[in-house]
Amino acid sequence: MIAATSFQASPVIQTDSDTGQLRDREPGGSSATRLAQRRTRLRPGSPLAKILRANALKAAVALLTSENRTLQESLEEERKFCAELRLALEKQRQAAITDPLTGLYNRRAMDHH
Repeated sequence: MIAATSFQASPVIQTDSDTGQLRDREPGGSSATRLAQRRTRLRPGSPLAKILRANALKAAVALLTSENRTLQESLEEERKFCAELRLALEKQRQAAITDPLTGLYNRRAMDHH
């Protein structure tokens, strides 16, 4: 099976014999415009395309690293908050089963045990 490949023919630039100015043999645009478009077009395997791809990957890694650091900091804050909640809950449990004046267990603690 033959794979279909796409390519663009490069514009053929000629000089006008009367004026000596550049002109396209192909219709649709000036030679300078076509030449500029051809120069800015990237081929997938070209060194410039590889450099641009590497720079894009570096930027993406930097962004993901920053987001990861932010998420880790947020996770650590949530862990501290959970620890504080656990401590407060344990204090409330102790307050619920002890007498505030004597510090002895009350009926709720006896029923629980």
